[in-house]
Formats: sequence, structure tokens, C-alpha cells
Amino acid sequence: MKCLILAAGYATRLYPLTENYPKPLLKIKGKAILDWLIEDIRSSGKVERFMVVTNHRFAEIFQEWAKDRYDIDIHSLPIRPLL
Repeated sequence: MKCLILAAGYATRLYPLTENYPKPLLKIKGKAILDWLIEDIRSSGKVERFMVVTNHRFAEIFQEWAKDRYDIDIHSLPIRPLL
């Protein structure tokens, strides 16, 4: 089974922490929030591949994070202006 994780928001309520960095990759206890989530889902033993959807603005940061993770694909959405 595949798991789709939607991480395309801008987390504006957490500015300035998330102004230039995605909220799912903020560290809690030395590990990214997304790592905690994926480990929890992976422990079910039913998911073999993860797809993370992000916005274009943070796509490179997510791709760098996923670089050594063979079972995680990053997909980005086109940029839309912040309101």
C-alpha cells in the first residue's frame, strides 16, 4: 500500500519559524515532525511507499530531506501567491 502525505501548506501562523522552512520538517526532540509521522505509519507494516505532496516553494527542502530515503517520493504543486 502507498501512503499520501499532504504537506503543501505555508504554516503562516508559525511565522517566523516557518517563513523559509516547512512545518513538517521542524524538529521535535531532534527529529523532524514528518519523520515521527512516517515511523508511526511504517510500524503498521502495511505501507511500502510514501508520497509527500508539498508546495513549490519548499520542494527543494523536502527533496533534500528525502534524498537518502528510498521509499519516499516528493511531488510539488505550482506556486500560488500568499494572501
